[in-house]
Amino acid sequence: MLQAFGGNPRYNVYVCKDGKPVAVSLLEARQWKQFCEVIGRTDMIFADEGPDSRLSDHGERAALFRATITDFCASMDRAPLLALMEEHQIPIAPVNTPDEALQEPVVAARGLVGYTDDPVEGRIPHLVSPYKRAGLTRETHEPAPRLGEHDDAVLRDLGYSDADIARLKQSGVVTS
Repeated sequence: MLQAFGGNPRYNVYVCKDGKPVAVSLLEARQWKQFCEVIGRTDMIFADEGPDSRLSDHGERAALFRATITDFCASMDRAPLLALMEEHQIPIAPVNTPDEALQEPVVAARGLVGYTDDPVEGRIPHLVSPYKRAGLTRETHEPAPRLGEHDDAVLRDLGYSDADIARLKQSGVVTS
């Protein structure tokens, strides 16, 4: 059996009318049938399709399937297309930019993004560790150190005296 997800037109990314991409995952025959019924393309439903078809590239039908999905996605803006697919529980999802992903309601509801206040960069978003809910991570994050910010402390930990550190700085070995 050929596993051709990369060549399977029913498992790919397509662009909507507004230029925004969606990920299509219509591998199963029943999903494909439902999709075709919803979009009014029952001519794309083939009775000879079986479970092994989901792992194929669909051979001669690939171009037909690709054109059908391309045309449908290109006919609608992403938001209404996704609403229609969600209404019928058809697995088509947005491919978000990082900014769009941060704005997803589920991201806020699950507390997946935290913020660190940096004195230079301002408020910086970061992904919250999945271990946070188990209490295995720190509650807050410190901003990344500036170049050379901890040089003296690191050098002291390595056994250098204050006089040694001063000499290293004076000679240009340490430039902070």
